[in-house]
Amino acid sequence: MEPADRAPYAFDWSKIIGLDEKISEITRVTMSAAGAAVGVAIDNSTGRRPIISDNGKAIQLWFLCLDAFQDNPVFSGNGVNITVTCRVRTDADPYKQFERTAVLILRQQWLQAEQITGSGGSRRSRPARRTTHCGRQQTSATP
Repeated sequence: MEPADRAPYAFDWSKIIGLDEKISEITRVTMSAAGAAVGVAIDNSTGRRPIISDNGKAIQLWFLCLDAFQDNPVFSGNGVNITVTCRVRTDADPYKQFERTAVLILRQQWLQAEQITGSGGSRRSRPARRTTHCGRQQTSATP
């Protein structure tokens, strides 16, 4: 994730919970102290609070990096690994509870800019590429 990004990420629980089960409650979402130290937080603002997906098999989280921290040199190179832990309960009777941790990697992302020539010249275009790295452990968190 680029420190200036504001986009949703998902924890997919579909391989853990039963086919006939759904997530009924998100009971805990925590972030490592390393995240707070560099201005990263789980966004709980209106429209960005953690939610359960429509199919009940994933949860959606938004992350934010405070503006004052976005140019921190710690985000260059390999960036910073921040662990995010989520705990959910299912609608099974009795309920099942699962907790998993993912790694959110925050680092500066770069696009390759190409020169665009005037109307008489040729224009070379190539799609911009951006790589977001998130979710390295038991549960993937992907945008």
